[in-house]
Amino acid sequence: MPESMPPGWARILRRTRLRVNAAAWLSEFLPGMFLLLIAGAVVLIALRAARLPLAPFAPAIVLAAAALVVVSWRRARGAFWSDADARLRLESAQSLRSRLSAAAEGIAAWPQPPADAARRDDRFRWRLAPALVRPALGVLLLAAAALFPVRERETRPAPPTAQVPAWSEVEEWVETMAETGTPDPEALERFREELDELLARPPEERFSHASLEAADNLRDRVEQSIGAFAGQLANADRALSESLPNPAPPSPAALDAAAAALQEAVEGLRAGSLPLSGPLSERLAALANQGALRTIDPSQLSQLQSELRRGVQGAQACLSPLAGEGDGTSQQQPGPGQGGIQRGPGEAPLALGQAAPPLDSDMLAPLEPGKTDQAALGDT
Repeated sequence: MPESMPPGWARILRRTRLRVNAAAWLSEFLPGMFLLLIAGAVVLIALRAARLPLAPFAPAIVLAAAALVVVSWRRARGAFWSDADARLRLESAQSLRSRLSAAAEGIAAWPQPPADAARRDDRFRWRLAPALVRPALGVLLLAAAALFPVRERETRPAPPTAQVPAWSEVEEWVETMAETGTPDPEALERFREELDELLARPPEERFSHASLEAADNLRDRVEQSIGAFAGQLANADRALSESLPNPAPPSPAALDAAAAALQEAVEGLRAGSLPLSGPLSERLAALANQGALRTIDPSQLSQLQSELRRGVQGAQACLSPLAGEGDGTSQQQPGPGQGGIQRGPGEAPLALGQAAPPLDSDMLAPLEPGKTDQAALGDT
């Protein structure tokens, strides 16, 4: 039966084994610690720049450190020494010639343990200085990240959420013309599709040069289309009015001229970028001859004119939203006036002193003797 190991040898073997195993673990832990410190410095700088507190991230830091300890232990476990490895090491260092192994097997007695058995082996000396260079550098980086001043990160303004004015105008114009029922719905839908393409752009690109230029181009085209559409509607309405009795029935020549004007207006409405709706265009085309204008019921003609005028009024509401505002009486009065109803527009006087009396009088008066100072050039 093997003799029990003396406490002295057990203490020496345990100390040797722990030193070797600790060195194996540190060889795996210190490089990982260096990488963890670098990552911590980067995160700390980011948190300081964003003005975020560190406390909410403390659990994550603790978990990362614990994970590093466990991973380093698992990686170094294959290099850990057992008691047998420590005995062989001591036998070689102390020149014991396998006496410890023989005693552990019960073949021989345990030798007397020396007090400095582990200390006399120079190959067990710690060489921590080279291994601690990178962790020390990581600590310095972390300290620099915590102490050096960091500029506050500039917050970029949020992209504008307002709508481009031209988009609002086009959207309002299309809705207004659709309510009149006179334009072709497909043409209005094409304008809506172009507007939807502009609205689908990211908010940060809405007020870019290209976006504003595209919006202005669309608005100009819609404005020109509505203006041309209103002009042709007015021509058609005028041609229908000329075919009505006023008060006498129109002559055949007048009916021919009205029919020709109506036909020209219908062709213009069909060829424009904003054509007339199909049913209304067919009704106008059916009247574009003398016989149809002569036989049409005046009530039907008046109804047709009201539809045309509704389209003209819708176009005027789009292109001249202030048309019809005010009484308009001041523009019909003579003189500068004082402003207000029936008193002229009321322009501001440009003279600093009293206004001179008008001299363009046609009245002739004799010049009294002794008052030559009142004579004008040529009166004498």
